[in-house]
Amino acid sequence: MSKTATQRGLTAIAAIVFLFLAIPASAETDLENRIQMLEQELKLIREQLQSGVKSAQESTTAPKKKGFSTLPGWSAGYRYNFDADDNSATRLRLFLKRKSLAGSIVKLAWERQTGTIPNFFKTGTIDGNSLNKFGTFYIEQEYKF
Repeated sequence: MSKTATQRGLTAIAAIVFLFLAIPASAETDLENRIQMLEQELKLIREQLQSGVKSAQESTTAPKKKGFSTLPGWSAGYRYNFDADDNSATRLRLFLKRKSLAGSIVKLAWERQTGTIPNFFKTGTIDGNSLNKFGTFYIEQEYKF
């Protein structure tokens, strides 16, 4: 039993003893009625203690987790790499990611050097660097085990 359940039990016993001592010994019928009432109260206290112990046991056993993601599905995002030393080397990456319920991941990405202006469709040159490149395509796959 836990410490709180033991304390509750001792408190209940002390309350019953106190009530029993407070009963006058004048009439047997009154005593029998009061004993029945105390037995009912004791029964209710036992039920409360048992439900308290059960809830304490349930809260101490944590559910086992596999460690995989609970949010499977598609996601999209971007990464903007600003190169402070050479503005023409700034890059932009777009990606789509699919996460399975088992935790495996497949990522499709496209990265292109954008220069100082993050515009994929701009052609020509910036500071002598050509923007007429297609960029780099990526396919990444990851397995959880």
